[in-house]
Amino acid sequence: MFVTYQVNTMFKKVKYLPRGVIAITLWPYVFYKGHINGNIVQHEKVHLRQQRELLVIGFYILYGLEWFIKLFFFGKYAYWHISFETEAYAWKKGTKPYGWVKYLFQ
Repeated sequence: MFVTYQVNTMFKKVKYLPRGVIAITLWPYVFYKGHINGNIVQHEKVHLRQQRELLVIGFYILYGLEWFIKLFFFGKYAYWHISFETEAYAWKKGTKPYGWVKYLFQ
């Protein structure tokens, strides 16, 4: 289901991230501040898989485009409606390759 990553090499602890951000995935690393739990680790692993599926640059282009479009519909809540985030938050239900597509038009 998930590729096993060595958390100590893929996850990098940093001092500063934007306000409200606990962790962010920027291929091939996950940067985090403070303490992260297993739910956050799994969430970020989903993002790593999504980035790999879309050859990294495709992920960032689609993410930004989708956020911009959903900004008009959901305003400051656009982040919560991005298909990549919806899939990553639903990781407990199980995710499949390109699973984010089913959330694209929600």
